[in-house]
Formats: sequence, C-alpha cells, structure tokens
Amino acid sequence: MTLHGVLEALLSTRDAGLSEPLYLLIAPVASALLVAGHLLLKRLAGSQVKLVNPLAKWASGAFPRARGALALKIALAIVAGLLASQPWVEYERVVEGEAGGEVSFELPPRPGVVLVIDVSGSMTGTKIEEAKRALIEFMDGLNRSVDLGFIAFSDEIEDAVPPSSNWSRVRDTILGLTADGGTMYSYPLATAYSWLKVYRDFNLPAVIVFASDGMPADPLQYKDVVDMIAEVGIVAYTIFIGSEAAGLGEIKYIAEKTGGKWFNARDASEIPGVFEEILEETNVAVKNVTVEYRYREVVEERKPLTGELLLATVYLAALATLLRYRVLRLSI
Repeated sequence: MTLHGVLEALLSTRDAGLSEPLYLLIAPVASALLVAGHLLLKRLAGSQVKLVNPLAKWASGAFPRARGALALKIALAIVAGLLASQPWVEYERVVEGEAGGEVSFELPPRPGVVLVIDVSGSMTGTKIEEAKRALIEFMDGLNRSVDLGFIAFSDEIEDAVPPSSNWSRVRDTILGLTADGGTMYSYPLATAYSWLKVYRDFNLPAVIVFASDGMPADPLQYKDVVDMIAEVGIVAYTIFIGSEAAGLGEIKYIAEKTGGKWFNARDASEIPGVFEEILEETNVAVKNVTVEYRYREVVEERKPLTGELLLATVYLAALATLLRYRVLRLSI
C-alpha cells in the first residue's frame, strides 16, 4: 500500500487493535532498562568511563547531549514494542468491478428478434405468399422465450410490431401482408435498431432477420444504419430473393458487417427452406444469455501496520547509532 493509501486508511479507520497485546510490555521494560543504563553510565562518566568502554572519547561536557540518544533509544523501544504486538486498523473501502457469466436462457431476461420483410411491388404474387408461409413456420419453430417484433417495408414502413411476448399480433400482421411500392432499406433497419438497442444495453442477444428481393434506393443511408447496428452487437441474418448479383451483394454486406450470415433464395419456392436454415441460426444465437453487471459495495478491511512500524524501527535504530557515534564519540 502506498503512503497515500495508508493515510486514507487511517483517516477512514473504524476500529483498531493489537493481535499480541502482551508484547506491548516490551516498551516500558526496555525503556526502564535504558534509563537505568543511562544513569549508570553518567555515574561512570569522566576517567572511569575508560574502564567501561576503553574506546570512548567522552568529554565531561558531552554527557548532556547523550540525552538525545537516550530519547531516540526509548522511542525505538516503544516502536519495537508496538511492532511485536502486531497492531492493525480496520477501515472501509469502496470496491467497484464487473462480473458476468453465461446462463441458460430463462425468463427474465428475454432476447429480442425482429423479422424484417420486403413487401415492395416486386414481391407481388407467389413471392409474398411464400414469404408469409415461411414467416409463420419460422415463428412456429422459434424459441418461445424471446421477444418477437416485425417490420414490413417498401419505400416506407408499411407495418411495424415492436418486440414483445405477444406473438399473436405478429402472426396477424404477417397474414395480412400485401405487396406494393418501392424499396428502401434505411427505414426498417433504423426502426429495428431503435427497438433492439435496449436489449444490447443489457447485453442480451438481439437478432434481425432481413429479407428482400430488390436493390435499395438509399444505399448510403442504409449503410450508415448498418454501422450503428454492428457497433452495438446486433446480428443480422439476411436473405436475398432472386438471382441479381447487385442485390445479393447488398444482402451480403449487411450480414457480414454485423457478424451474421447471408442466404439466397433464387426463386419463391426456396424461401421456406432458407427461412428454415435461418431459424436454426437464430435459435442458437438466443439460446444462452451472457449477463454482465457492474457492482459497487463498501467492504471492511483490516490493515496490519507491521510494515510501517518495521520501517520506523530501522530508521530510529540508524539515527540512534549515528548520534551515538557523532555526539558521544563511541566507536562501539
């Protein structure tokens, strides 16, 4: 612990004590012996000191200065007694950190899944009917422990059902779909992002299943939205319905940017099969939830003062030895 930490601990001390209180008696006993030795040495001062310490160069006027050395020795005895008694202080410390782990998915919490389907004019006829059938089958096989949302789009949002446990509303919306209008990706993707971001804020899985058969009229705008989706960790599984290379490239971009997978239904008959493949990926993605949280708590800690007292003992011993040599002119 640093000096700042020691001072902080002392200022926030709640309690203090000694692990071996009997050893505190070392201080008065050693101090008494030091004083007795000092008085004895004073009596033997002058010519007689040579008999006690032949190497002494003690002048008669030097003895008063020996009191400083005695004071240092008594201080050293007190510190040594404290050190032997193993003192400690108890203080409060604020602990912050992160914890987490993967748990099997149960309620709560619930992952979020949003189905996004293109209902522009090019989806008229068999495509829209096969897509509706595939979406219903997808719902039937999806893990029930998720919040499900739905968006139907053309060059605007045609229908939107926010994620919730009320799947029947999503089913009714799917069954009522009709196809008309142009194709713009940015509106449905931005809506799905706004819904699912809160799930990612709590580190819950969030998945977009996106299907389209056309080129977006807003390529720059929708890519900005995809960047935001990828940044928060929402995964997109995408389907391109048709064989147009440019359109397939857009679908690939969304999936690869967000860490998902892309699929291609070359005609309407392949739509259910592709949705079945995505169903497997989606169920794996929402099977487990990794929960992370930050915590802050006040804990009580006991800090031994052994290290600080040991340092003080060494310092006082060195100072006493120096004074003994410089003032009393004793070499031993």
